[in-house]
Amino acid sequence: MESKAEIRKNVLHQLTVKPESERESETQKLVAQFLKLDEYQKATAIGITISNFPELDTHQLIERILKDQKKVCCPITRPYHQMDFIEISSDTNFQKSNFGIWEPEWKKEKINNQPDILIVPGIKYALDTHQRVGFGGGFYDRFLKKFNGHTVTLALPEQVALSTDWQIESTDMPIDQILH
Repeated sequence: MESKAEIRKNVLHQLTVKPESERESETQKLVAQFLKLDEYQKATAIGITISNFPELDTHQLIERILKDQKKVCCPITRPYHQMDFIEISSDTNFQKSNFGIWEPEWKKEKINNQPDILIVPGIKYALDTHQRVGFGGGFYDRFLKKFNGHTVTLALPEQVALSTDWQIESTDMPIDQILH
């Protein structure tokens, strides 16, 4: 059984060396699957991160969600491994967090911690248990304990495991749906 740290290292390496043409093709297929979901069609607000390489690129998906006249809510990290989701618009200011992630400027009136759908990022996802290996901070697991909406992830082939081959912790929260 691999440790989560080993999984992070191995999967991130695989994603880093993946040919860009494959990444783009696979990303387009996953985005198309997501846009066809009934949950997406009915949703008014979507929670989504602004991706960094080598993650699945979310920039075009964010543009599409806005084009579909739905609210886009992006996370901002808070003290004690907490997060808020902030509704963004064309005039939102962004800044890089201590983790190197682009985050919207924090504005209390823009908080939306219950979007209809939350696209959960991560490193690896198990199809049997819907568990995930995240980036190691526990931000999403803490957030998901209080989240009532539908959770989904868009997983590139390197990120998918048929079964959970890592230690599941009591704090780990499963994802409702894994698109792959």
